[in-house]
Amino acid sequence: MDNQSIAKEIIEKLGSKDNIAVINNCMTRVRVSVKNNDKVDFKNLDEIPGVIKVIKDDTIQVVVGPGKSKKIADEMKKLCGEISANNDEWKKTKESVKSKQSKFSSVLRRLANIFIPLIPAIIGAGLLNGIAGYFQNVYTAEGIKDMPMWITFFQTLGSGLFAYFAIFVGINLANEFGATPALGGVIGAITISGNINIFSKALGLYNAEVPLNSILIPGKGGIIGVIIGVAILAWVEKQLRKIIPDFLDTILTPMIALLIVGTLTIFAIMPFAGVVSDGIIKVFSFFIMSEGPMAIIGGFILAASFLPLLMVGLHHGLIPFYMVQLTQFGSISLFPILCMAGGGQIGGAAAIYIKAKKIKN
Repeated sequence: MDNQSIAKEIIEKLGSKDNIAVINNCMTRVRVSVKNNDKVDFKNLDEIPGVIKVIKDDTIQVVVGPGKSKKIADEMKKLCGEISANNDEWKKTKESVKSKQSKFSSVLRRLANIFIPLIPAIIGAGLLNGIAGYFQNVYTAEGIKDMPMWITFFQTLGSGLFAYFAIFVGINLANEFGATPALGGVIGAITISGNINIFSKALGLYNAEVPLNSILIPGKGGIIGVIIGVAILAWVEKQLRKIIPDFLDTILTPMIALLIVGTLTIFAIMPFAGVVSDGIIKVFSFFIMSEGPMAIIGGFILAASFLPLLMVGLHHGLIPFYMVQLTQFGSISLFPILCMAGGGQIGGAAAIYIKAKKIKN
């Protein structure tokens, strides 16, 4: 079946386009929110040619494999036309499903919703940075000081996302938490503003000898600070709209919200998030980046827990931890450790295959 035919079948088994509220995708899955789960034919949805697996959740995940998820999701959007998630029936269904989930899985799902749209950009920018970094290291090792222009060009293309990652995350967070997207982006921008150093020095929070050990510097707390800030922003906006007259809402609500949350972000949230971020790094250093038994035990626990998270679509919730490591060390050691889960899966499959051959007759 071609992608359009698969898309038609999926829509039909989801209870028609009238039952679909939201269509998204990640690398391997089409993620769909429906208005009424009772109208979904889960049994036959799982048997559509081209569909690998269906995961029933508050967001139905139709696993179709890498490369196909985006194409099938696009075809579904074309076939469904303009759809609206602003539906009381859909909201009740969503809240009903969420109420049955554990808080941990709910948090990971929300984080996944925030970071999944950024994955293509992370991959594209990351690969360009990686290629440029590799050849820069090669030329440096050979004693070449003047780098070719193409390396600078690749770094320019690849660095934009990571330099302003907090802004992109802030916008997506606002969409998820119900805040104004542009204001979410502004909260992200505040955390990376160079002016933070001015406030830090004025308040005696700046460590001139080791700037990274300062209580307050640009980027302190990383993505964790942005998450907390935008969550508070969403709450503040809702409270302000209850008391500010409609004719003043457009002018006063954004200004007051930014004033309140921006102040909290700089002087309270960023230092607090910095402590949390430093704590996470210490845990990583103890379990992963050290030598000896603890590194082995930590790596085993992480690799063993990764595939269960992957199976239920919660693995994208780990992205904030990747970003904490990337910010602190310039690289992510979690990637090769979690990749061992795939190696273990292949080993397990090979063992079952050999055992099955022995008992086949």
